[in-house]
Amino acid sequence: MPQKTLNVQRKSKYRIWGSVPQEVGEQIDHWYVKMGIPKTAFVSLCVQAGLKAVIRGVYPEEAFTPEQWQKILDVKGKTEVNIEKTT
Repeated sequence: MPQKTLNVQRKSKYRIWGSVPQEVGEQIDHWYVKMGIPKTAFVSLCVQAGLKAVIRGVYPEEAFTPEQWQKILDVKGKTEVNIEKTT
């Protein structure tokens, strides 16, 4: 019986080198072990989460794709939500 092989195409990667304060490095070491994932995967997750948070904070209108904005507006149209402006 012929064995099927899965042809997986990996996304290209962009390597970034950097350093963090010792305290942050220790937190990374603690949390990647606690979460049970490779350190590189954990750091990548942190970079992605942090980047998205910065974009939401500085340019919130660019934080979502047009399709995501449409879904948000569709949900808003289906429910009555009171959004209060805060100062």
